[in-house]
Amino acid sequence: MVILREIRFYISGVAVPKSRARTFPVLDDQGRVVVVNGKPLIKSRTPAKTLAWESYMAAIARQQAVIHKIKEPHDGPVALGMKFCHPIPKSWSESKKKRARNGLISPTSEMDLSNAIKSVEDAFEGIFYKNDSLIVAYVPISPLWKVYSDQPRIDILVQFLSLT
Repeated sequence: MVILREIRFYISGVAVPKSRARTFPVLDDQGRVVVVNGKPLIKSRTPAKTLAWESYMAAIARQQAVIHKIKEPHDGPVALGMKFCHPIPKSWSESKKKRARNGLISPTSEMDLSNAIKSVEDAFEGIFYKNDSLIVAYVPISPLWKVYSDQPRIDILVQFLSLT
């Protein structure tokens, strides 16, 4: 594969991992479950916090698409790199904060990395690539993907690839 083009940028803020959609049965006016073809009608709703974060990331991605003159989503393979920078807890001692800044302490309880990645993938769909199924690789931006930082953000690398 050949890298046709790559862009780098960051998204300020504390990452919000993808939350599972909540499912519930559809009720009629009398509070009874609506049944269609012998099965209850079910709806899903993505939590508002997840939707808001993905909308924010999509807005940043659209700005970057304009800056980098990306007129339409890539319809070939794509590689993504992401580095999630978490805020250092204010309650920590100065020595522990220093160790966190130097990468000696990694965030292991703040979020599930795979859910954070999924949130980014979904936010960029239709902007950088037509469908997130086009993502063929994750590429490292640095040796660590989840780190502590004084500036919470997600560092992003998008590589547009060609099979030839």
